[in-house]
Amino acid sequence: MPYKLTIRYANEVFFYHYLEDIQTIVLDTFVAMDVSVTLPLKSDPRVPFVQYTILHAAKGRLGELRNVDLGEGIFTDVQRIDKVAD
Repeated sequence: MPYKLTIRYANEVFFYHYLEDIQTIVLDTFVAMDVSVTLPLKSDPRVPFVQYTILHAAKGRLGELRNVDLGEGIFTDVQRIDKVAD
């Protein structure tokens, strides 16, 4: 089942602190949970300090995915995707 992971940084300092390593952090964290991750992370220049990607995990794991901590200054939100855009 697909889920959208949104990553927000507390501020510019945290964004640049994690910039080079965030994909590895995301991949390692979720693969350890038997979740597949679509890389690279995407961003929108109109929305600073936010990145997103798609996770694929078994149905019913939303609560578990929402409880993941990627590090200090990083806030995550996970939403179930009912239909993936073509």
